Amino acid sequence: MKLFIRATLLAVIIALTASCTSTPDTTKQTANAVKPYQVGDTITQFTLKGIDKKSTISFDDDIKGKSKAIAIIFFTATCSSCKEEISFLSNLANSSGDDLKVYAVKESFSTKLEHLTPSKPLLNNINYIEDKDFTLMVRFGFKYAPSLALADSSGKITFFKSGYSTTDNTEISNEVRKILGK
Repeated sequence: MKLFIRATLLAVIIALTASCTSTPDTTKQTANAVKPYQVGDTITQFTLKGIDKKSTISFDDDIKGKSKAIAIIFFTATCSSCKEEISFLSNLANSSGDDLKVYAVKESFSTKLEHLTPSKPLLNNINYIEDKDFTLMVRFGFKYAPSLALADSSGKITFFKSGYSTTDNTEISNEVRKILGK
């Protein structure tokens, strides 16, 4: 009986982990693929669709220089860790005023997002962006969600992280404080 319970728990853990690690098929990339960003690199121009699928979000026009710190998180709607990290980033943005802007990038908004967070469907201080072809996620070099990049107002990347646990909150908060000079 104990073996059955252990096997069942292991299957549940694997299933939950798999929902957070879905990634694009990057094997189709050519040898001419752009080198992924690294800490210290500056984010270059990109334009993606907003959540309404009509508006566009341009890095140079809509993100760069609009706040002291920029957080870009890549997520999937079925990932529980993604939901937790987005909720944490929302709270961090609230406590930072206009100094931190958060951009949540999802591969498609064709699926409903009502269950994106435990208490609210969409967080009003999160800017949702659609990256249907995973071009931005690949550009950042991320292979699974959630993945987070922090940058200063000029777009210089200061921090990368893949995966999420509530134990990461202190590290993320400290990194944001560094960018803000606090």
